Amino acid sequence: ASSRAGDRAADVDALGRSLAAAAAAGPCWALIFPEGTDLSPSNVEKSRAFGRTLRPPVAWDRVLVPRAAGVAAAVRALGEDLDAVYDATISYDD
Repeated sequence: ASSRAGDRAADVDALGRSLAAAAAAGPCWALIFPEGTDLSPSNVEKSRAFGRTLRPPVAWDRVLVPRAAGVAAAVRALGEDLDAVYDATISYDD
């Protein structure tokens, strides 16, 4: 596995531990950005490469293709403490 894959696994593990600890302390809210990172040129290219692997392929210019690992880790970590999931999608006009 690449070092980035190892970083991703560590990130997902850390996210899960943090959310589980927060939930154990009492009610909490979490805001997760499924794109996972900033809109730098290198991340846009990585996102486009990932988008080409999807069926149907996804090619966006102004946002990154969302990844599911962080959201899945949050759902697993919160388990029975998860009451709801809200999606907030923002559209920007030119």
